[in-house]
Amino acid sequence: MVNINRQWIVGEGTLNDIQTSQIENMNGIARGSQSILVRKTKSFAKKIDRVDMMYELFQVHRNFMKQDKNKTTPSMKEDIQDTPLNWVDFLKPHYQT
Repeated sequence: MVNINRQWIVGEGTLNDIQTSQIENMNGIARGSQSILVRKTKSFAKKIDRVDMMYELFQVHRNFMKQDKNKTTPSMKEDIQDTPLNWVDFLKPHYQT
């Protein structure tokens, strides 16, 4: 890393509120849980579209399904949903009539 450029984009706060440690923590969690982000082995994704899709599924799991010790998800803490999402409901097609 050569330089850190801090720029406030959304919400209220100051530049001193911006911490890269949270981003580095999430990067470490992503690398630890997704083998396609680690090295070129059998699980290595050769196409960037597949990496994007895998990371989107990872984000759904982290934000809407994975519960902390208080049985809440990040989306529940932000009042986006009342209960955790599960894979069955996520993968089940919902048709609008």
